[in-house]
Amino acid sequence: PLGIRNASSFILPNRKYNYILDINPFEVAKIVDYGDVEVHAGYIEDMFDEVEKEVKEMLKKNSSIIPVVLGGDHSISLPVIRGLSSKYKKVAVVHVDAHHDSLDILYGKKYDHGTIFRRGVEEGVIIGESSVHYGVRVFSSKEDMESVKALGYELLTMKMIDEEGISKTVEMLKRKVGDQPVYLSI
Repeated sequence: PLGIRNASSFILPNRKYNYILDINPFEVAKIVDYGDVEVHAGYIEDMFDEVEKEVKEMLKKNSSIIPVVLGGDHSISLPVIRGLSSKYKKVAVVHVDAHHDSLDILYGKKYDHGTIFRRGVEEGVIIGESSVHYGVRVFSSKEDMESVKALGYELLTMKMIDEEGISKTVEMLKRKVGDQPVYLSI
């Protein structure tokens, strides 16, 4: 998070206009840096508890907050989604990555950056049938790919995006997600 803050610190004084939307985002939204969540590397379950607690606290303070979480690997997604479940019960996921992060076990562990989107479906906080892995290009086997589909996820692979084009695959993504609350992970 500190690296992200340092790299983007010049944006506020210089870039307050979005020409595509024709708005100054700081005039239409209150944007607050909530600070860092204290986590301890190497203790994933403790990190999950801390992140989930902080997201729930944010939403308790103001239910109209839309958390934007920066930093960490994809293991951060599960506790954020668990926290969001205090408001939305379940969310659809749009996951933009070369890897699907829906393995059952990785490095002998059930909870890892490569397993969290499976755990979220199993825990009932992710709506698999409304969720999409976008840009995936890596599978360990055909069975691996089929197991992700069995969770309900749509796989919009890089091959499909190359063949169909971004516009068409984004339309497919929108149809799959529908009007569900969405957790976007890039």
